[in-house]
Amino acid sequence: MCLRLRTSNVCRPRAFERLPRFLIKPIASAALGILLLDSSPCLLKAEPGSIVVSGRTVDSLSGRPIAHARIAASLRLIAQFGDHVSSLRSLSEVQPLASTFTDADGVFRFELFGLGETVYCRIDAEATGYLDQTDTLASLGADRLNQIDFELVREKLDQAELDDLNELHLLRKASLYLQNPSFQQGPEPPRTNTSSSAATSGLPSTTIPQGGSSVPAVYPVPTKVRVEALAGSGFTGLMDLDELIAGTVSAETGDGFPLEALKAQAVASRTYALDRWSRRGYANGGQAYTATVGRKSRVATVNSGGIVLLYQGALITAYFSARCNGDFTLNSEEGPTLSNCQLGGLGAGVVPWARARPCSGHANCAETSEPCCQLVVRGATNYVYGHGVGMCQRGAQQFAGLEGWDWQRILTNYYTGIAIANLPGLAVNTEVVTVARVNVRNAPCGGTVIATQDIDQDGIIVGGPERPVCSLASPNSYFTWWEVLFRSGVRGWAVEDYLSKAAVASPVPVELGFRRGQDGLLLFWPTNWPYWKLQSASSLTSPVNWLDLTNMPAIADGLYQVEFDTPKSNIYYRLSSD
Repeated sequence: MCLRLRTSNVCRPRAFERLPRFLIKPIASAALGILLLDSSPCLLKAEPGSIVVSGRTVDSLSGRPIAHARIAASLRLIAQFGDHVSSLRSLSEVQPLASTFTDADGVFRFELFGLGETVYCRIDAEATGYLDQTDTLASLGADRLNQIDFELVREKLDQAELDDLNELHLLRKASLYLQNPSFQQGPEPPRTNTSSSAATSGLPSTTIPQGGSSVPAVYPVPTKVRVEALAGSGFTGLMDLDELIAGTVSAETGDGFPLEALKAQAVASRTYALDRWSRRGYANGGQAYTATVGRKSRVATVNSGGIVLLYQGALITAYFSARCNGDFTLNSEEGPTLSNCQLGGLGAGVVPWARARPCSGHANCAETSEPCCQLVVRGATNYVYGHGVGMCQRGAQQFAGLEGWDWQRILTNYYTGIAIANLPGLAVNTEVVTVARVNVRNAPCGGTVIATQDIDQDGIIVGGPERPVCSLASPNSYFTWWEVLFRSGVRGWAVEDYLSKAAVASPVPVELGFRRGQDGLLLFWPTNWPYWKLQSASSLTSPVNWLDLTNMPAIADGLYQVEFDTPKSNIYYRLSSD
C-alpha cells in the first residue's frame, strides 16, 4: 500500500504538507485504497477510476468558511446475504480511509483509489467551537463529482441566533418534504407481520407487552430494519435502526432544539419507523431523513435507545408535525396535509392516542415565514404547519427549553393513554462516555468547575437527573444534569448534551456471506475480522472434522472474498477464531 502525493504545473496540494506526522502514518498503512489528500482550492485532474471527494465547511448561520476543520473519511462495510439482501454494518465498524483539514476558504479535497466504481462512506467534520457533524452514508462514485458540504452549528448561540437557526432548519425541512413526497405522513395500511423482511430481520410477529401499574412495559426492538431507496443515497437493505433514527431527528428537528425535545423526537420517530416497517415491510418514509447527522441528534438517539410507545401493548403510529396552532393540537380525524390543507386530509380517522392536547402557547405559522394551513376546526380558526396531530415539535421545544419538561412528560402530554416501553434510557448506574470536552461541576448548574474531561472519557452515572433553572443553558432555561464518576477519578455534575450512553459490550456476530461468483461459489466476510480463518467440513456428524482452508482471500468492496469451484457434494463452511 502507498500514499500518493501528486503535483501539477498549476499548483501543489498544500494540505498534506500541514498534516502532522501522527496522521500520515495511519493513512499510509490503511488497509484499503491509495489516496491523495488535498484541501487547496485548485483543481487537479483525477486519475481514471479514482473517487474524488471535495466540499466546503461553513458556519451554519453566517455562511463564513471554517478553516482547519478536520475532515475524516471511512468506508462503510456491507454484508451480503444470498443474492438479494444487503446489510449495512454499523457506524462503528468502518474502515478508515483519509483524514485532512479545510483550508482558509473552508475547502477540502481528497482522492481515493482502488475502491471500485461506487462505495458508501462515512464523512466526519469537526472544528473547535462547533458541534461535530457526520455524513453517515455518502454515496461516492468514480469519474463523477462527489460534493460533500457541511454547515456546522456553533456551540454557543444567543436567542436571536437560535431563533434564526431553527427558522432556517424549518425552511430547509420544508424543501426536503417538497423534494421527497414519501416523507409526508398519512393513513397506514394494516400490519403485515408475516412479511419476509420483518420475519428475517427481527421485528416480532406478536407483541409481548408486560404493562401494568407496577410492571414496566417491555417490547422487543430489533437492532436492524429494512429501508427501501433511502433518501440521499438510494440504499436498499438492512441498516441499524438508530442510524436511521438519528438521521430522522437531524432532519425533523435539528441540533438547535433542547436535548429533551430531541429525545422525545427520537422515541416518536423510532416508534413510527417500527410501526411503518410492520405495515409496509420497510421502515423509512413518513418522516424526514438526512444522512448528515448532528452531535446532539446522535446523543438524543443513543440515550433513548430501544424506547418505544405502545397503546394496549402494540406500537402506535406516532404522528407528529412541525407546528400546531399553539394552544391545542388537533384530533387525528381533523388533521390536514400540506398538499391540500383540507380538514381531515391526513386520513387517519379516529385514533385513541392522537386526541387534541394542550400545547405550549407558541406562535402559530401565520406569524412566521413557514408553510401554513388555515383551517376552521370546531368553529375556531387554526393555523398549522404540517397536520397538527400528535406531538407538536415547536411545543416540545418550548416545553423542554423554557418549562424544564423531560422527554417522558412531553410524550405523555401529546399522546393519550400510552405506555412507554423499555425504560429507563439514562439512569443511575448507566455507563456513559463524553462526546466532547466537558466541564464537570460540584453542583448542577451552580458551584464551580472542578475538572474538565476530554472527549471519549468514560464513567458511570451515580446521581441525577436534575433540571434546575440555569443561566448556563441560555438562551434556554434548562439543561439535564447527571452526577458522573469518571474513570479518571473525577466525580461531579455534567450536562447530558455531552454524555452518550456507552455501547454495551457483546460478542461480535460473525457473518459469513455467500453468493454465486463468476466461476463458482463466492464466500465473503468483513475485513474488520482479520484474525478469523475459513474452514470446511464434508459432514456435520459428530465429531466434525473442520479443515483450515489455505486459499488466500482477496479484498474487494471492503470484504475478504474467496471463490471456489461449485462443489459436487455437500460441503460446509465456517469462520473460526480457534
